Amino acid sequence: MSIKNLGADVIIWGASKGGKKVLKLARDYGIKVRFFVDRNPNKWGKEINQITILPPERASKESFVLIGSVFEKEIVSDIKGMGFKFFLGGLLTNMKFNIEGSELLKRKKSIEEVLSILTDEQSKRAYLSMYLYAIDNDASRIFVSEYEQYFHPFVKPEENDVIVDGGAYTGDTVNTIMSKLRGRVKVYAFEPDESNFLALKNVSESYGDKVATIKKGLWSNNGVQGFITEKGDSIGSYVSYNNFDSTVDTISIDNFFKDKKMPTLIKMDIEGAELEALYGAKKTIKKYKPKLQICIYHRADHFYKIPLILKEWVPEYRMFIGHHSSCWGDTVLYCTTK
Repeated sequence: MSIKNLGADVIIWGASKGGKKVLKLARDYGIKVRFFVDRNPNKWGKEINQITILPPERASKESFVLIGSVFEKEIVSDIKGMGFKFFLGGLLTNMKFNIEGSELLKRKKSIEEVLSILTDEQSKRAYLSMYLYAIDNDASRIFVSEYEQYFHPFVKPEENDVIVDGGAYTGDTVNTIMSKLRGRVKVYAFEPDESNFLALKNVSESYGDKVATIKKGLWSNNGVQGFITEKGDSIGSYVSYNNFDSTVDTISIDNFFKDKKMPTLIKMDIEGAELEALYGAKKTIKKYKPKLQICIYHRADHFYKIPLILKEWVPEYRMFIGHHSSCWGDTVLYCTTK
């Protein structure tokens, strides 16, 4: 169901940062929200943007619940257990699909093709669960992978790797890699957002020449691209063709590594720029066949296009899917020839 078609009795479950985002989205579509609900009793009776926060038991079971929290799977279980009939999730990380309906509904053949090239049953289960979730927004379908994100048993950072960290954010992945491998790797950390880059650089300084920080976005070529900064939440800043508020320098992996030791592992979590960045790494991928860890959840077409394109480029890639959250975000394609 599209958010534009909701009835009058609408509430938001989750009275925090995510709830505020969903409230803004609802208001943008002219939907009146009656109140927030939250399990935290310390919030009851308070307000967010003139909307009161109440315990879930105060809501009618006929209310339409908008989920405003990243703990979506747990909330869906609560919603169903309490007998609510109508709810809509995925509004924080899956907005592009949910607002106008799912692009993936039209792509059953492509989804089946991706399923056919995945290596193991756990990957197929994770991929299919997210496809079904994208269609009906029922977070109880979500299958969370057993291993830590970016540490798939067969596709993970290893000693002496040369690693591309595309979308290094504030250095969280860099810290994890360096801690687990005791610095016995080389990381090139790419981050175009100004505030994120400053934090990343501060984190990376303690690792000396083991971590190189590059204030550029990964793209299909070297140049300048539009950039949208998520105010107060730069984790979601991204390169954009339209309605951008600033610009950033971009670079392709093929160009960057022309005079360097080639990467053995490429990770990308770059807020929808993944496909463009992969085209900028096409020569490197086809010739050197590095391990890949590519997020495929930022855009609907990436969910099927990225696996199919990479399989075409490197037919010998073994492909795995991992999902690492209880909502739409953090679905990763893992590739290796080993």
